Amino acid sequence: YLSTILMYTGVYTLLLRLDIDGWSDLYGGSSLDSSYVSQIFVRMLYFSISTMTSTGYGDIHPARWYVYLIVCTQMLLSVIYTTVIFARGLEVLAHAAPARTPLLPTTVNRADSDETSEDEQLIPS
Repeated sequence: YLSTILMYTGVYTLLLRLDIDGWSDLYGGSSLDSSYVSQIFVRMLYFSISTMTSTGYGDIHPARWYVYLIVCTQMLLSVIYTTVIFARGLEVLAHAAPARTPLLPTTVNRADSDETSEDEQLIPS
């Protein structure tokens, strides 16, 4: 999960370096010095985490169609990861739960009982 976030962070940083207009509302200029690249990596990490966790604040968003496609792949992968992790957790819980005995008996064997209750005596046969 975390490696996927880091992979998409790298892809988003690379896309920004190739086309600075591929993102909207991203703080920064067109000059890419070393401090700017580290700031952009942190912002892309923030965007990747918010996309992967389905938070999506909307302060950074793609502006080009090919960036939208890559972000969509991360969204789909996020849904798949979440579903698989949730299913595995339920499977572990189901196998770890002890066998439960019913609180009340489901059937009453009247042949073993010699005594009859007052209700059974009042009901005509």
